[in-house]
Amino acid sequence: MEKVYWNDVRDQLLELNPALVAILDELSPSQEFYFYKVSYPYGAKILRKGAFYFPYNGRMTALTDPRVPQEIREDLDYNLNSNPAGIQLTHMSELFVELNETVFSATLLKPGAVFGFSPRLLQAEIPLSSSERPISVWDMTAGARSVVIVPKITDSVNHAKLKREFGLESDVPQSLQDQWLVFREIAAKAKSTWRMEVLFFNKRWIQHLQDVACRGFKIYCLESEARMQAFWTNSFTWNLIFAGIQARLNVKKNPIVMQAIQQVFAMATGAVPGYRFSDSDAFFPKTLLERVYRDIYELKDYYPLFLNTDYFDRAPVYCSMEFPPFEIVRKEIGGPSFIMELDDIAYALKKHLAELEKSELNLESAALHALVESVTFKCFHPSPERSEDILPTEDLLMLDPVGHAMNHGERPFPKNAPFFKSAIGVFPKG
Repeated sequence: MEKVYWNDVRDQLLELNPALVAILDELSPSQEFYFYKVSYPYGAKILRKGAFYFPYNGRMTALTDPRVPQEIREDLDYNLNSNPAGIQLTHMSELFVELNETVFSATLLKPGAVFGFSPRLLQAEIPLSSSERPISVWDMTAGARSVVIVPKITDSVNHAKLKREFGLESDVPQSLQDQWLVFREIAAKAKSTWRMEVLFFNKRWIQHLQDVACRGFKIYCLESEARMQAFWTNSFTWNLIFAGIQARLNVKKNPIVMQAIQQVFAMATGAVPGYRFSDSDAFFPKTLLERVYRDIYELKDYYPLFLNTDYFDRAPVYCSMEFPPFEIVRKEIGGPSFIMELDDIAYALKKHLAELEKSELNLESAALHALVESVTFKCFHPSPERSEDILPTEDLLMLDPVGHAMNHGERPFPKNAPFFKSAIGVFPKG
């Protein structure tokens, strides 16, 4: 952790967020207004059930730890049960909820993103009392928490090679979401140089947010937070729209199908992240893990392709019926086979797109209506049999240029990959 001032970080921020730099230049912050620049290794928990952590004396340490110098604690303790407000500098971080060992991804923070300025923090005086902030359920990691490898890695003999090479304690991952625990430990034991940097505002910035001179900065922070929370804020309206569409359609009211429809449309609007083929080290130490699974684990039949969560922006994104919330609903209510389920989803997606194209719902100015012209949906299954609306998983790389490039033309695509056992993709039209 390093204390830095505006002049120390201005040029770096100018490349990442010129709009913010223009606002802070007008403020011309004095030496009272500084930041803490923190470098996190891959997988480090920045936020754990509301407790803020950072590297201190060689270990991840809670801000409340009495060994942390009083100056640092007083500078950063203004956002009870959460992290201090900050700016993402390098790589990315992921905000999620973990309940009963199931991870629900919520937000991805990329370089230049301003975060942590909740409306309550922006409007309150310092300090906030504990009664004014609910207990947080959020977790936040350095790098992607939601990352999986496409081929199966459940071979105990090959996993033992990793244990010997790196002294791993992690056992063979039993689920896709468990894979991250292994990846994080490999990165640590291999002494990965992957680091995520973030700036945290000291308390002085927060204490002066109500000043007239800080009005532009305050508005910028409010707008940034509003954009990040827009989908969740408008979820009631979103649910009403889909309830209206489904009332007009003759589709099966299977809870899994209805959940899948809303999830895929939310991914298509860029409101929530989906999974995409990894093509850089921005989200996690991909280069290292590729080498490990190719050369040490010795994947023989397939290339070690990875997926990480990201927002839809021309590159296709996917959701898997093996992931929450679908597998949770399936455990509770049961359901048909994956292929029958996908058939119902494919049919319902076509009906929803056709309904959005009509004008009866008065959605012409909404992001949902624009999807009719900009995206297409495709369902994948290892053995689609006679279904016209489901594609064979082995054909996926012919449709996804990023995945095709990352496969390096070396090996076939693993048609029985767990993630793509039953998956839906959002693709750009044209």
